[in-house]
Amino acid sequence: MVKKTLINFLLMTLFGVSLVVCQRTPIVLADQSESTKQSSQETSATDFGGVELETSTPTESESSISSQKETESSSATKPKKPVIKPKAGPAPGIINDFYIIKPKLTKNQHLVVDFSLIKQNLHLYPQHGMGNQLFGVEWRPESNAYIIFLSSDKQILLKPAGNSAGSKITAEKQQVSVNNLSHFSDEYLWEIESAEGHYNIINKKNKLVLTLNGNSNHTSGDDLILGKRNGGDNQLMSIQHFNGYYSIKSEFLSTQNQSIVFDIQGGIGRLKNIISYPYSGNSNQQWFVLYSSDVNGYVIGNAKDKTILISSDQGTENPPLTRSFNKNVALPTKFKNILYPVGDWSKKENVYEIWAEPGYIVSSKSGAPLTYKKGVSGSTSARWELIQLGTIPPPNLVDFTLDKKSKVPMYYAGEPINFSAKVQTEDFKFVTAFARRDSEKYTVMDKDLPVANHAVDFTGDFDTSNMSEGEHFVEMFVKGDGLFVSNALAARVKIVYPTPTAERIPHKVYLNRRFDQLKVEDFVKDVKDEMSNPIETKLVSLDTSKLGETKAVISLANQYKEVKIEVPIEIVKEPAKLSVDFMNEAGTLLPGYNLTLNGFVGDPIDLTKEQEVIDQLLNIKRAGYEIVGKPENETSVAMNTTAVSVKYKLQGLITLSSAPKTLDFGTLTYDAKDKKVDSPSFDQKLVVTDTRADASKGFSVTAALTKPLTNEKGDELKDVLSYVYQDEEKKKLTEYGQEIYRSNSGIPGSYAITDVWENPEEPDGLKLKIKGTTMLYTGKYQGVITWKIMAGQP
Repeated sequence: MVKKTLINFLLMTLFGVSLVVCQRTPIVLADQSESTKQSSQETSATDFGGVELETSTPTESESSISSQKETESSSATKPKKPVIKPKAGPAPGIINDFYIIKPKLTKNQHLVVDFSLIKQNLHLYPQHGMGNQLFGVEWRPESNAYIIFLSSDKQILLKPAGNSAGSKITAEKQQVSVNNLSHFSDEYLWEIESAEGHYNIINKKNKLVLTLNGNSNHTSGDDLILGKRNGGDNQLMSIQHFNGYYSIKSEFLSTQNQSIVFDIQGGIGRLKNIISYPYSGNSNQQWFVLYSSDVNGYVIGNAKDKTILISSDQGTENPPLTRSFNKNVALPTKFKNILYPVGDWSKKENVYEIWAEPGYIVSSKSGAPLTYKKGVSGSTSARWELIQLGTIPPPNLVDFTLDKKSKVPMYYAGEPINFSAKVQTEDFKFVTAFARRDSEKYTVMDKDLPVANHAVDFTGDFDTSNMSEGEHFVEMFVKGDGLFVSNALAARVKIVYPTPTAERIPHKVYLNRRFDQLKVEDFVKDVKDEMSNPIETKLVSLDTSKLGETKAVISLANQYKEVKIEVPIEIVKEPAKLSVDFMNEAGTLLPGYNLTLNGFVGDPIDLTKEQEVIDQLLNIKRAGYEIVGKPENETSVAMNTTAVSVKYKLQGLITLSSAPKTLDFGTLTYDAKDKKVDSPSFDQKLVVTDTRADASKGFSVTAALTKPLTNEKGDELKDVLSYVYQDEEKKKLTEYGQEIYRSNSGIPGSYAITDVWENPEEPDGLKLKIKGTTMLYTGKYQGVITWKIMAGQP
């Protein structure tokens, strides 16, 4: 770089830059047979023996036990002769229980009413006393009539197939729970009236009577129908059940003077043989006979210790054995017995052959163990008479109260239905509570609740977490000593799904914001429902493509329901910042020059119109840099994100950023003596600026007298200018460049060379010396010094 300075010199003058109600099960009668005699199709039954009570589709050979029984006189050994039924109220002698229905015309043939799943109607079939021959009979005071249902499933009610004489009787499963709160149309209701020691069974809707078609020659498979009342024997039914405890008397060994009966050898206990022994009335000779759906047959147990049952597991030719049972699981088949009726019904109605898997139970002699034998059906040794000694009142569920007292209390799904209950009982040591919702399976709620003072008070709760919204029934019953079923009580409740709610948060959302960039917690807070369930929140819809007010749709969902709410939103431009960086030739950010411009996402920025950028580029040039590279999109920088940066590329330079425009040595008076001026005055400093990224090579400055000192007459003053550098006087300034300064520091920056000219301690600088012998001419002398800077060589 070259700069020139005008020299003024006057001689002489001058010289110068984000519930179902359950019933107790009776003992019923059955026909004799070597093997189990049953209907043509088997039936599954409601399980009351294990830890849960299962309700499944009935078949013709099985039944369930569920019963509600009232206490009867212990002195009765035979059913009392029925009396005339009053015009309103239940029939005399009929309590809520399971019954076998025996037409008067066929009872001596042991043909009883049976529900055929093949034909789906009532017909006659040889008595075996199992599931599809046991019918639940329950008085409904709200209807002043009875319902009759299959023992396998209380939801299946008898009803006429039609409403005219000759219609058959079928059954229909109810979709709504059948319990003490249920109401029924008249077709499902039956009136039972006593008549001549038997009963008429009359459908309430059509007033037609259950009828055996014809008066003679009835065989298995004959259908029962509805008929107009005729007063005949073909409309008379015997309704039979057992509800007490018995002595089991041997027809083979007993005499008029002595009864030989079932006896636990050595007194009540487990793992003891059953023997035949003279009747004493002791408790080891008292037995209950109870139907169990677990085994689709009957269990025989001790009336005193009801946890002891007779087991056949010792096999054929061996005696029955007393064993305990696990009340929390289904009974095994070793406890199963089937009672087949034998004898002349007109003389003795309670004589049976008792069959188990190893064979029939037979007696041989008094005091000897009983044994199981095959092939003895019809033998007197296999006949046993059941003589009732007393009753076993089932547990009575007298109270079932919910924690909320309204008629149909409301509970949120997931909120427990708390209840309290009370059971009264005379004969049992403990009870087990069973519960269900609607028509679900019964499950065990509480085990082994001890009886104290003939009562049990207990509490519990129903889980509502998986119940549907709407009205439901909850119901319960208990079993005494693991087998004896109480009545059941139900309550009606209303289930409401908890509703998710949230507080809306109106706010601003940036234009064109994507869903994955938004946080739902910025839209709602205080998310909850009435049961403190986990709530899933989700942004469903929001249009961010247009500026202005809009609404966001937020989904609030618990495990039960989904609610959508709208949140007010304003769509605004998103602020963005543009960083303008200036990089030197080494790729290093030039400190102190960075700019940050404010804008909006989506709005481009024209750097050529931004005054801050214009001013900064000018400042950079003044600082000694050359702009060698601009952003490609300088006139339209895309603001796609909130932070964008662009770069200007600079080249550092070595420049004479400032040089004196004039040097004035002042006025000298010639007197023939040597004259010297050490420090001329100057208007601007001589400054070198080095902005190169790599200044290690240094630089040098030269000065040349490119126009000699001459006055206005043209007279020239020669060899009077020289330069002292580092206290060393250089050659006289001539038209050829003379080095006056060198920098080897390698440090970028500005160097003011003229600073030392004015420092008396550093005599460097431009000097004017005129010898006294020099031929001089007066006048104003001017010349030009040219300053030149050169980069150092490697």
